[in-house]
Amino acid sequence: IAFCLVGGRARVRGIGEIVDPLPHFERTVTLVIPPLRVSTPAAYRAWDELGEPRAPGPNDLEPAAIVAEPELARWRDRIREMTGRTPVLAGSGATWFVHGKHDNALAALGSEGAEIVVARTTGDRELE
Repeated sequence: IAFCLVGGRARVRGIGEIVDPLPHFERTVTLVIPPLRVSTPAAYRAWDELGEPRAPGPNDLEPAAIVAEPELARWRDRIREMTGRTPVLAGSGATWFVHGKHDNALAALGSEGAEIVVARTTGDRELE
């Protein structure tokens, strides 16, 4: 909730209560939303069962989410093959994102039921 009150780009620490705002910068990402769901409770159960050490990365929940929904790994690998970039899982899943505009390269995934969305960051001035 604390992040939602601050908004923008931030580094969040603690249990989410420490929010350090960061400067805005332009970024475009392509989202791949596969036709599957990941149970958040199952992902956190897997997180607990995996225990330490956890591989540090952009999303430490990714290995646990893949345990909860193994199909995520297939989607990750397909996105990497099609873009040449390793995607990052958003939260506990199932949306993957890859930096840059890759909707053309990923268009074929639409026939497999995925939704492909290109998004870009916006600054405060654009929201007024």
